Amino acid sequence: VWQWYGDDANAVRTFTGIVDQVIPARDPDHLVLQCRDRMAIAIDEGIELRAPQHADEDGADRTTDNYVYLGMEVSDIVSDLLDKVGWIDVDRDITPTSYVVDEFLGDDGESHLAAIKRLLVLVGYGIRADETGIAVVRPRRAWRWGTRLWAGWRLLQRVQDRLAAR
Repeated sequence: VWQWYGDDANAVRTFTGIVDQVIPARDPDHLVLQCRDRMAIAIDEGIELRAPQHADEDGADRTTDNYVYLGMEVSDIVSDLLDKVGWIDVDRDITPTSYVVDEFLGDDGESHLAAIKRLLVLVGYGIRADETGIAVVRPRRAWRWGTRLWAGWRLLQRVQDRLAAR
């Protein structure tokens, strides 16, 4: 949605979400728009598994097409999940995590956004759609919220490193 007064050169983008419904009002000069943030596309699209995911199950499909991610970097998994809901590459700003997970499985019926958030908790990152509709993935501490989560995760990592060094 672009808004301005007078000259078109004064246009300012004020909304980049999704229009769910347009409701005409009794007054012909008015419309009611029911809208949501652009992140709605990742909420609406649920994961549908094509086959079992676990290696010990008959007919298991251990590919990314079946939401099985093996030995992949977290940012790459997030990109694949955004690909699956149709979020185009140019509308993404993903800060690489450099953290590789051994195995990540999407849950049947889970929204793509829920899977992304479940994955990003591992690295203290968050996701949001900014005011221009860009999917932004970065450390939570960069947004000045979630600092406690980040600090807790770092403390856990230090404890695990010390235990492993023994």
